[in-house]
Amino acid sequence: MDDRQRTELEHAALNGCPFEQPPRWHFLFIENPEILQEMEALFPEERREKGITDAVIAFSARSASSAADAGAALNRMYEAASSACRFSDSFTVFFSRREAEALKEAFGVPEGYVCAGALVFSAPSEEKPEVPLRWDVFSYMK
Repeated sequence: MDDRQRTELEHAALNGCPFEQPPRWHFLFIENPEILQEMEALFPEERREKGITDAVIAFSARSASSAADAGAALNRMYEAASSACRFSDSFTVFFSRREAEALKEAFGVPEGYVCAGALVFSAPSEEKPEVPLRWDVFSYMK
């Protein structure tokens, strides 16, 4: 993630904070592929994220308004992302577990904050992933 993209994402997150002033949330940018690979090894096999280059994990104070704000800010970051980006259940679940408390502390997350969600970024790919159709979700009419 370059400086320009990080700045765009930070600006998107701070653009409007409807519930709390000042916001009581914390965004963790992980831009080191080696750390991401080490963390990925801690996930169960079915939750592993492949090809991640960067991650943004949102934490909030333990209040409904803080969690809603952090989630809204994360969604604004997702909408502003200019590269391959997706929400990550793997990181959200991982950082919601008690075993991740020491790692959160090491990363500078304020004590008592909970994980509100995560985005992961992949290197742009020339080939488009095949998306299977789900007929219970999409209908087509001509």
